[in-house]
Amino acid sequence: MNLQTTASGQSSLRYLKGIGPKRALALEKIGIRSIRDLLYFFPRRYEDRSAFVKIHELTPGQSACIKGEVLASKIRPLRAMKILEVTVGDGEGLLRAVWFNQPYLNHQLVTGREVILYGKVELYQNRLQMASPEFEILGSAPEETVHT
Repeated sequence: MNLQTTASGQSSLRYLKGIGPKRALALEKIGIRSIRDLLYFFPRRYEDRSAFVKIHELTPGQSACIKGEVLASKIRPLRAMKILEVTVGDGEGLLRAVWFNQPYLNHQLVTGREVILYGKVELYQNRLQMASPEFEILGSAPEETVHT
C-alpha cells in the first residue's frame, strides 16, 4: 500500500480506499487529517443499552433503558398537534412516555405489549416521563432484540 504522508510525517487519509477528496475535506473539517487522527477519534458518548433499569430506580436527568408492559395508551389533542401518552409498567413502577405529532405510533404501542424504551428521564407533573424515547417492541423471543 502506497500512502503519502502529511507535513507532520503521518499518513494521509485521502489515499485510503473509500476516502476521496470530498470525504477527506469533510473529515478535515472535524480535525481528522491523518490515519492516526482517525484511529484516535472516539465517540463523545457511549450508550450501554444492554443494562435495564427498574422504573422505581430511575432518577430525573439520567438516560436509561427500561423494559416493561404497555398498560395504557391514549392520544390527547393539544392546539394543532396530537400527543400520544403511553403508560409503561414493570411491576415495580410506572413511567409515562410521550410522543408529539406521532399518533400513528398508537397502533404499535398497544396495551399488553412488552416494550423496551430508551431515553432521558424527566419529572413532569410529579411523575417520571420520557419524551420521544426510542423504543423496540418485543416479540415472542425477547432475547432477539435489535437495538438493545
